Amino acid sequence: MISLPHIAAIIPAAGLSSRFDSTNKLVQRLGGRTVIERVVSMAVKSGCRSAVVVTGHDSERIRFVLKELEVSIVFNEAFQTGMGSSIAAGVASQPDVDGYLIWPADMPLVKLETIRSIIDAHQPSRIVTPVYKQRPGHPVLFSSVFRDELLRIDPSGGARPVLEENTKAVYRIETTDPGIFKDIDTIDDLEEAHLHVDTHL
Repeated sequence: MISLPHIAAIIPAAGLSSRFDSTNKLVQRLGGRTVIERVVSMAVKSGCRSAVVVTGHDSERIRFVLKELEVSIVFNEAFQTGMGSSIAAGVASQPDVDGYLIWPADMPLVKLETIRSIIDAHQPSRIVTPVYKQRPGHPVLFSSVFRDELLRIDPSGGARPVLEENTKAVYRIETTDPGIFKDIDTIDDLEEAHLHVDTHL
């Protein structure tokens, strides 16, 4: 019997939502659930063996929203330094896995089948990135061989430098999913997302 890889979804959710008026975009409702609930639920349904939400700003509120879901919560004390610090905190919390699916919490429109295709493409030496119309997007799956590099990324940036330094390891999968680069930063983004969301998730 072939054992499935242990993929951990690392979901940075520590930002200030500075472009979303005075409230937290991740707890806004979208298709009957909050934005963050949708991302966590899809991660679990897609085949990720564990899901880690990295909090910072508004951490207690996010923890409350997620209390019914199978998810680990990691608080990033350095969240104000940037998303890179949250990615590193999430990766550090999962030392014994085969891969890390880095999925920004404000990207709830990625299709479930896209995530499953990314996980299916996992190999021990790969970085798997989804592509739509030749444009790469999120989430990106890093094999655990890149763990040390993810732990060392610039706190103020993201994981892009790891891809740029390991171009031969990058494996692109073509999708029909524009959701791989649709994030929710503003109220207008949220209103548009209501037109595309899958209410069955």
